[in-house]
Amino acid sequence: MKPEGHEGLIYKIDRILDRIVHVVATALASVSMVVLVAFTLLISVYIIGRATVNIPWLFVEEFTGYALVLLTFFVLAYTLRREGHITIDFVVRLFPKRAQSILKVVTDCLALILVVYLTWRGTEWFWYGVVDGVRSGHPSGVLMWPYYLFVPIGMAVFSLALLHRLYHGVIGLVRGGSINAEEQ
Repeated sequence: MKPEGHEGLIYKIDRILDRIVHVVATALASVSMVVLVAFTLLISVYIIGRATVNIPWLFVEEFTGYALVLLTFFVLAYTLRREGHITIDFVVRLFPKRAQSILKVVTDCLALILVVYLTWRGTEWFWYGVVDGVRSGHPSGVLMWPYYLFVPIGMAVFSLALLHRLYHGVIGLVRGGSINAEEQ
């Protein structure tokens, strides 16, 4: 049974946020998986080629570094959704459940503020790369702005995932429980 009135709107907003975050986070994580497999194979071929025929591919080490930036930032939201980030909660677990819920909302709020700030700074860095035509210091001399874009994209989706989690937490606090679909 679906909730009526404001409860229905709260449920609808939660489902929309959940669906958007799920689709985008999964898409970015899928890109990360493909890049990880591709660069693992590329590095393997590079090492074998260097050891057997002594032909160095200068681009491999440079572009592996750029791939690591993508891998780091594109999986943040996915990892948050899976509760995969490292948590140290041995003290927090001693608190009453209500205090744990309040603390989670406060920390999510602080995290959201920090991540939005980092998204903004990453976007500024990206625009700096575009406007100034920044190039890598490696022999390839590639434009850097496409790689700078990995940070704000990943952080923006992470912000959205944190916003959804914060929304979920606040509604749970207001209700004195949680906003799980099964309870609706």
